[in-house]
Amino acid sequence: MAERITVESLTKVYPGGSTALSDVSLDVDPGTFLVLLGPSGSGKTTLLRSLAGIEKITSGRIALGGRTVADGKVHLPPDKRDASMVFQDFALWPHLRVRDNVAFALRRRHVARAQGRQRADEMLARVGLGHLGDRYPNELSGGEQQRVALARALIGDTGLVLCDEPLSNLDADLRERMRVEISSLVRQADATAVYITHDQSEAFALADVIGVLERGNLVQFGTPEDVYTAPA
Repeated sequence: MAERITVESLTKVYPGGSTALSDVSLDVDPGTFLVLLGPSGSGKTTLLRSLAGIEKITSGRIALGGRTVADGKVHLPPDKRDASMVFQDFALWPHLRVRDNVAFALRRRHVARAQGRQRADEMLARVGLGHLGDRYPNELSGGEQQRVALARALIGDTGLVLCDEPLSNLDADLRERMRVEISSLVRQADATAVYITHDQSEAFALADVIGVLERGNLVQFGTPEDVYTAPA
């Protein structure tokens, strides 16, 4: 079930006084594909990690599916937020076969091992890798590893998928193909997605809504058409 994301006056100040996010507010409907766009240092990664529970916020509030997960006092850890994450470096277990990497996401849901492996095979087939379940990550290409990471994120049927520049390590041709795959698979899974990038063409290709960040401020929030035709 896709999650609604509500962020109210979110501020994150790191020890030493560096402000990564300043009074950021946004409201994202369930099932929306949100892309956070901005240069390095704009705060997009900090916002994503705050949604995931990896970063503790300084002040403000984050609610997922109507449930407050952070408000400066409350901090729900990542494993209690029912979110999946796709990392820039794929973050696959090198000692596990592809099938077991994908099934690993079901362990905390206490799915029986045999059932988990069966579901992993089904998810691998959906991302076009059904024939590679017995291989190890180092036997796959970069694009194949990325699809394994995506399969692992989607198999848990979480309401929120968080993507940390997942295509930045791929070559240009593969990046374009993977954009289409990520977009269609996330939408088929009926999940809300938050995807960060500094690539404008990637943002416009993927997003239902774009949030433009600059120096820790959300300077624009709207459809790709709005951002393109009337940039803030």
